[in-house]
Amino acid sequence: MSGVHFNQELRSSYNNSRIGDRKYLYIFASTALLVIIIASINYMNLATARAVQRAKEIGLRKVLGSNRIQLVSQFLGESLMTTFMALLVALVLVVVLLPLFNGIAGKQFTLAHLVQGKLMGVTLGTTLLVGLLSGSYPALYLSGLLPISVLKNNRFTSRSSDWLRKGLVVLQYTITILLIISTGIMMKQMNFIQHSTLSQSGDQLLSIRWSGMASLDKYRSLKQRILEDPEIEVVTMANHLPNQDYFGSLDHDVTFPQLGNQSHSWGGMRGDFDLPQAFNLELLAGRTFRKDNPADSSTYLLNESAMKSLGLPLDKVLGMRLTIKRPYEEPNQKKEGTVIGIVRDFPYRSIHHTISPLVISPRPDPKIGLCT
Repeated sequence: MSGVHFNQELRSSYNNSRIGDRKYLYIFASTALLVIIIASINYMNLATARAVQRAKEIGLRKVLGSNRIQLVSQFLGESLMTTFMALLVALVLVVVLLPLFNGIAGKQFTLAHLVQGKLMGVTLGTTLLVGLLSGSYPALYLSGLLPISVLKNNRFTSRSSDWLRKGLVVLQYTITILLIISTGIMMKQMNFIQHSTLSQSGDQLLSIRWSGMASLDKYRSLKQRILEDPEIEVVTMANHLPNQDYFGSLDHDVTFPQLGNQSHSWGGMRGDFDLPQAFNLELLAGRTFRKDNPADSSTYLLNESAMKSLGLPLDKVLGMRLTIKRPYEEPNQKKEGTVIGIVRDFPYRSIHHTISPLVISPRPDPKIGLCT
């Protein structure tokens, strides 16, 4: 049962919000690790820079009999003390900001989650490791200073130590810039998601899984009954819900006789005449399906990606004939029709996928559907 939460094969339209993705854990863990590295490098540089102020202290202690092990222990102890003080401050901030975090993340974490044995062990172990690593370089560097050179105010920094500190500074700034760029990209992506047409109208859509055993006549009867409610604007059926995954394969083999019958592996959505209106598809050229024209049941819409894949201008694509079928269907089951319109690209699958070529048909699939 421990593997169920991250099992992507179990994701479906019913539980996709409850199945976790390990990639997000890796992203969060990597971000935390990079922040810890930045803080550790910052502490190393500050501690090493203070060597000038503490040089005479180190020189006098060595003259008075302190050995290098004692000095290393002193500096590592200072580093560990600083790290554990930072841990206490972090815990206080967690307690104070936990309600705000729960509100943003939509979670219900409590203090009981923070005091679990395994989590506390990992926290203390990480704190100890960071304290030792961040204090190791200053401890080894400062404890190696020569008393005579220090007391005579001679230069006690070597070229190798200068290069190391400069390298650490460059690494620190590189990681910082990387995090800033990554944050900017993620903000841009989230802004795109939130302001897309489907996202803005998402809270106005209700989807119901439609049994494949029910006939299309029953669907049409149900549709008429639903539309009697004046608060409902449009009802449609489709074999797939845009912005989502795991509604079955969308793969179709599409050919254009005018282009030599070369087969294209494109996505295909089958709905009824109201599908473009229900999902607010933006028309770029041509027209959409007309309910008062029964002949439109043999027409198709293409998205921008499909048009670009063909490498033809809009006016050349409109009016072209195409044939379409599922990969497992027999050749005699293919459908033919005419392209009557081009719609702007929209995320017909989840945002984890790039937008690929898509063909939209007003001919519902009698085996599977989604009432929206």
